[in-house]
Amino acid sequence: MKETPYAWVVVWATFACLALIFGVSYSFAAFFESFAAEFSAQRADVSWIFGLSGFVYFVLGAGGGMLADRFGPRIVCSAGMALIALGLLATSWATSLLAVYVSYGLLVGLGIALVYTPSIASVQPWFTTRRGLAGGIASSGVGAGTLLVPVLVAMAIGPMPWREAMQLLALAVLVLGLLAAGLLKRAPSNASSGAGGSATGLSLRETLRSPTFRWLYLATVLASPVMFIPFAHVSAS
Repeated sequence: MKETPYAWVVVWATFACLALIFGVSYSFAAFFESFAAEFSAQRADVSWIFGLSGFVYFVLGAGGGMLADRFGPRIVCSAGMALIALGLLATSWATSLLAVYVSYGLLVGLGIALVYTPSIASVQPWFTTRRGLAGGIASSGVGAGTLLVPVLVAMAIGPMPWREAMQLLALAVLVLGLLAAGLLKRAPSNASSGAGGSATGLSLRETLRSPTFRWLYLATVLASPVMFIPFAHVSAS
């Protein structure tokens, strides 16, 4: 199947989704000192929030993919964006660090899980000849969001209280996130497969038994602490 012009709409919508969710995730560093001061908390106690959020969205990301297979990426990613916005808003109202664990750690983490896998997985089925390029452009949203959103949040925290900055971030996720998620759509071939067509490639069970997958998974697990720990503490260093 030759890709249609809408395929590139999905690419850039995924770019925007990934930029938003990882921008929110790594904006935690900008709020680190505010959380510590507001709740008189130790650095280790505050860093657990980021760790909990990351744990939730990486563990439950597979579940987000399964839901997208059933309901489509638009519905699942929209629900994820709404959860992220709700989690950020609830965090802005938090009166204890425990409340932040629930609102930012669990709700935001769950929202990211519902956006991450479904959005990035929606790109490749639209393409046949330029899958690598399309996937590369879409996934670069992770880097763009990580670079820009925390900087913008840090700039906002200067002239306004952190709670108001958090509410502004929640509003941005709700508006921009729902707009981007609303553009996601299954590729026609993927939709026909879901309606009874035959899918190609390895099954989940075959993939889990593959030594290549196991080594890749192990490498990712071992590399993650080296990458994520500095993100949580960089602004407090």
